[in-house]
Amino acid sequence: MLTDGHAPCERAPGMVVAERTFRLALRRRTRSASVKSEVGDAMKLVTAVVKLEKLDQVVQAVAAAGGRGLTATEVRGFGQEYGHHAADRPANAALPVLPRLRIEVLVADQLAWPVAEAIAKAVSTGTIGDGKIWIGPVEGALRVRTGERDLAAV
Repeated sequence: MLTDGHAPCERAPGMVVAERTFRLALRRRTRSASVKSEVGDAMKLVTAVVKLEKLDQVVQAVAAAGGRGLTATEVRGFGQEYGHHAADRPANAALPVLPRLRIEVLVADQLAWPVAEAIAKAVSTGTIGDGKIWIGPVEGALRVRTGERDLAAV
């Protein structure tokens, strides 16, 4: 137990492998491709909630679609998959929550849909519980180490 009463989070299986795969994919990209930063650069945050075992596929898909980094967090929740069984479930029964990965990718505006579609293709099995992806606007970004802002910080 941590001092705040919460149990420490365990790493999802394959997290180290996925991190290594993503770093290798980034090294392969040409370093000459720089992003010009202007005030008001349009950025989007692509957020996906997917099954834990899909991490490696998501990392490869994001790198292939032009994403330059991502954040993966283990979360718990439930979605539509439990709505289908509501008739079979007693009214007082608790809904179980399942472990999932929340993937966040900060990208330039024009890369938002290609990254989202790449993630969807990588995780889709055609069954309930595959996940959900949404895209939201980002006001700005700041790279702490260098002070770069907006797209230059991505």
